[in-house]
Amino acid sequence: MMHPRLAQHLAAATAADGEIDVARLMAFLERDYQDADLARNSADRGLSLMAEELTELNRQIAAQAELRINRSEARFRDAIESMSDGFAIFDAQWKLLAWNTAFEWIFAFPDLVLQPGLDFGATCLRKGLADAIGRDRAPGEHAQFETEDGRTLQVLHRETAEGGYVSVYRDITALIQTQRALAEAEREHASLFENAAIGIYRSSPDGRQLRANAALVDLNGYASEAEMLASVGDIGREWYVDPERRAEFQRRLERDGFVINMESEIYRHKSRERIWIAEAAWLVRDALGRVKYYEGTVEEITTRKQAEAALMMAKEAAEAASRAKSDFLANMSHELRTPLNAILGFSEVIRDRVFGETAIERYASYAANIHASGSHLLAVINDILDMAKIEAGRLDMREEVVSPRAEIATCVTLVEPRAAAGRIELTAALPPHLPALFADAKQFRQILLNLLANAVKFTPPGGRVWVEAGVAAAGQLRIRIHDTGIGITPKDMARLFEPFRQGDASRAHNEGTGLGLAISRRLVEQHDGRIAVDSTVGKGTVVTLEFPARRLIEEDEPAAVNMR
Repeated sequence: MMHPRLAQHLAAATAADGEIDVARLMAFLERDYQDADLARNSADRGLSLMAEELTELNRQIAAQAELRINRSEARFRDAIESMSDGFAIFDAQWKLLAWNTAFEWIFAFPDLVLQPGLDFGATCLRKGLADAIGRDRAPGEHAQFETEDGRTLQVLHRETAEGGYVSVYRDITALIQTQRALAEAEREHASLFENAAIGIYRSSPDGRQLRANAALVDLNGYASEAEMLASVGDIGREWYVDPERRAEFQRRLERDGFVINMESEIYRHKSRERIWIAEAAWLVRDALGRVKYYEGTVEEITTRKQAEAALMMAKEAAEAASRAKSDFLANMSHELRTPLNAILGFSEVIRDRVFGETAIERYASYAANIHASGSHLLAVINDILDMAKIEAGRLDMREEVVSPRAEIATCVTLVEPRAAAGRIELTAALPPHLPALFADAKQFRQILLNLLANAVKFTPPGGRVWVEAGVAAAGQLRIRIHDTGIGITPKDMARLFEPFRQGDASRAHNEGTGLGLAISRRLVEQHDGRIAVDSTVGKGTVVTLEFPARRLIEEDEPAAVNMR
């Protein structure tokens, strides 16, 4: 049984966790020894017993210390073995003291035997490895090296209190490869972004431009992305010709998450030129599903849209021409059959002496009808042939000095019978002198006859047609043909000079080829002149002819009357 005094000291020197404070216990005992010296003679037996008990206590303390050390070493070994990184401890001369399994795996090279006391730095250098311990690096600074088998290792070492070193090794081969792959992907992405032939962009939902590649910068007329981003404030208001297109664009994105081939008319942002584009876009969201920005592509399609418009116009023009030619052919069937039927019918009556041998006056009248029908038929055929020549560019001119005054008077005389038959007043208000005109006389006469015949044709009974002529202030010959006819609607006015097209057949006689005005305009233009039509529905029409001053020849006659 333990001495009561020793038990008291032991209790006082023992902490709550059972740890014995040896220094404190020894102090207690030293004091007891001093007391014991005073009473040695009376306590020899007790001190001997206490010494034995103290020896046993020291043995127990040593056993507890060894157990704690073993436990600590086990925890340390478990800790370093659980590390995925290599771990090693070196002394002050970089000789290997301890290491974990990961360290063995990292340096599992042929003929490299790891053992305590190994001069690791020198061994690595002799094996042809880099300085794996990183001795030239400051403590806490990463060192990096590559192994012979292509792996990349990173090492970090720190000094210990005893002057040695603790080093941690990490295999970063996969990390390096990933970084290189990411860098290559970023380079490829940047190359695609910058070198793409179509515009690529990133924009915010509130209409700010965030990114733009070179193609989009160029499309908007800027020199650099920075210049464009600084200039664009609100895409919806500044870019789209119709701002509603931006709202439609956003509605589609919110509904579907993407937009494909949305065509819009926009402004080339810097120059404000209007162009057409086709857009594709998609939403980019964050981890919480919130919209971060829009990304998309822009391709200019102005040329395609112009081609489509031109194709549509050509289609409409072709359809209109086809309809006009169909109408022309339908009309020609009447224009050709009517005079031919008359010619055949009257000629058969005369041939067969239907009214006997003595009905000379009646036969003469029929012959006159045959002549009139033949003349009309010839005029129709001539119009068709003349238009064909004009279209083929084969209408020749035989220019000579022509008297406009005489030609106008002749044409009025030729048209007078038709005007009289329709009870239309036909007159000519001409000055006593007009300069001579260098022109093709036949073509000049054909122009006048076509226009006069048209005026009479579209003027109702009791109406009036009259001709004026003179020299305008700029020196050109100007001829005006007025009528009080039905006039021309704006719709018909737009296509007035197209071949094979007539005015509204429901409002006038549907006679003729519909080529008269087209031929007249081509003949006037061939003389470097100009033809203009001014008309009011229900009130009449004025056709103005102008021939340039360089074609006029002044003769030794009274001064001309100017027309203004």
